[in-house]
Amino acid sequence: DKPVKICRSPVVGLTEGKTYQFRVKAVNRAGISNPSKASDPVTMIDPNESKRLMNIPYDDGMRTIMVSKDELEPEVKIPLPPTNVHASEVREDYVVLSWDEPDPRGKEPLSYYIEKSIAGTDSWQMANLDVPVNSTTFALFDLDKGKSYCFRVRSVNKYGVSEPSVPSDPISLGEKIAPPPPPSQVLTFRDTSTSVVVQWSKPKEGQEKPLGYYVYSQEVGTEEWETV
Repeated sequence: DKPVKICRSPVVGLTEGKTYQFRVKAVNRAGISNPSKASDPVTMIDPNESKRLMNIPYDDGMRTIMVSKDELEPEVKIPLPPTNVHASEVREDYVVLSWDEPDPRGKEPLSYYIEKSIAGTDSWQMANLDVPVNSTTFALFDLDKGKSYCFRVRSVNKYGVSEPSVPSDPISLGEKIAPPPPPSQVLTFRDTSTSVVVQWSKPKEGQEKPLGYYVYSQEVGTEEWETV
């Protein structure tokens, strides 16, 4: 596995409803460190779910009832494309792509296909062949440094696939960041219903700066830690 170069890393492909902990090991030319302390547990839920709830007044405004906007959505067969495709985070090793749901989104659950293209060309290829995207955020690795990319997104439901969104502005990987010292405190921030962002702070500097970090996850209640 390729170690992470900076003290922050998206972790995708987690299971909605399950609770996870994370810890980190540093690696340099002498070997791999002991693991950090485990992060606090974090449960995977859809962060957009609360945004789809709304209060409707009744009884002359004296009472309200909470309903999901999904119940009020019109019937949509082939979905509309997403909008506002943009980079919400740019690092040396990855880009986090975000977008808005189509409006109207329809009652059916949506997932998404992400496509990438070298800026200035019109040759598009799938960027998430192995990872289904059920949220409006996705981390992209495997991008070439020094190249600019444009991205577009398609909505998918049980009836079919939308036309592509308007492409994003050209996006490049961030400037090179010097590898920091070994990890200490590990924090997790719920990102989507199936992903988190794991972040750790710099500990005391050792004799040699690390070449990177390995991030590990463990489903709470199990004994096994796995690299992510």
